[in-house]
Amino acid sequence: MTGGFHAPGPFSAPNRLPAWEDAVCHAMLANRMPPPIHAEGGALVESLIRTGNPAHFSILGKRYGSVEVGALISSPGALDSLKCYGKDCTMSFSLIFLDRLDIEDKDEGLDEPSGLVLDLDGQGFWTVSDDTKAVFRLDLDGKIDSARSFAIEQDGLEGITIHPDGRTLFAVREDDNSILQLDGEHRTEVRRFRLQDMQGWETIASYFEDGGANKGLEGIAWNGATDRPVVLKEGEPGMLIELSSDFDRILGHQVLDQAKGFVDPGVPHAPGVPAEKVDFSDICYDRARQAYWIVSDKAKRVYLYDHKTDRVVHSAPLGYAKDGEYKEVKKAEGVSFDQETSRLFVVSDEEARLYVFAVRP
Repeated sequence: MTGGFHAPGPFSAPNRLPAWEDAVCHAMLANRMPPPIHAEGGALVESLIRTGNPAHFSILGKRYGSVEVGALISSPGALDSLKCYGKDCTMSFSLIFLDRLDIEDKDEGLDEPSGLVLDLDGQGFWTVSDDTKAVFRLDLDGKIDSARSFAIEQDGLEGITIHPDGRTLFAVREDDNSILQLDGEHRTEVRRFRLQDMQGWETIASYFEDGGANKGLEGIAWNGATDRPVVLKEGEPGMLIELSSDFDRILGHQVLDQAKGFVDPGVPHAPGVPAEKVDFSDICYDRARQAYWIVSDKAKRVYLYDHKTDRVVHSAPLGYAKDGEYKEVKKAEGVSFDQETSRLFVVSDEEARLYVFAVRP
């Protein structure tokens, strides 16, 4: 098995565990530790620190002994993915690295992928490269499908999503904070919408006027529950902005910052960035969790954000183990989630690679 985790074999009695991915909960119960959801004070599993053998669990800052677990975590960054915020840990998750695919194709102009969306049929992806006037269709192996990719008149695209009709695409452009409507079936650019031309612009204008360079629109997603699009502002401050489905009105906005849980605690041997440096690179909607996956380039982390409660419910570092060392995904600029397979896909702008992670409860 490839990835950030590996199972070393049977677990020694009497604490034999049925499955390595359930090691944490079962080990806690076997050692008479408070269950993660029902423990007093919300039972926040603050950290799992592996210090050789055995592994030690720390709950609410108190150590409750130690227990050998049936899975060794070869990726230090994966430890932090067990962190859970708030009283309800049902949305917590862990990431298991599965694969990475080289998607660079300089001949076609795909060398800085920025933005990613899984097609509705689950058989491929759409992506853009901010230095190329094109929209790229990739197969599941990361190869360009030239028959479905197409040229457009604009470059500087940073994010892309797909409409529920399965043929209409929308991409954001940071330079002028505009949204392009594209026809993926006929491979044409349809029209362009600018934020400042929409009703309600005055409610968010100051956030853009006071922000620094390259802190405009960076991502876009379609909320399947509301049937409305949202766009993501990169920083200073980061923002989630809800738009009407006809792109005529700005319906609301939420500032994304430290108070909402957008922090980077770092991983062993790789300290996190200060909260004010956490940026936002791309976004996608998870219809089952009714929440958004948001990736940060600088934090090298993915956040699961519940827009209804306006807080991060969980986050995990974007990393993997290679040759016994922990590696971080460099410059994550695109994210998409496959509901059917519970796979999270992340594209690296700097590496021109597509990373595949399994998402586990």
